[in-house]
Amino acid sequence: MAEDFLASLEQRVHQAAARLTELKEENERLREQLASLEEGAGGDSEAADWQREREQLRARVEALVATLESLLKA
Repeated sequence: MAEDFLASLEQRVHQAAARLTELKEENERLREQLASLEEGAGGDSEAADWQREREQLRARVEALVATLESLLKA
């Protein structure tokens, strides 16, 4: 009986170890995928922020030019 119990226990330990190995590999793959997605999203966000800032600066410069032109005409 003790041998059966130990054999069963040994089998369950091996199964658990194999499952842990699978989960560690999946975890690493998912971490890499997440990092790749975050990098891509960050780049898009930065590009959108840069474009928004550029448009804001352009609008401010155009407003200043318009103000200067109106002062020169007066």
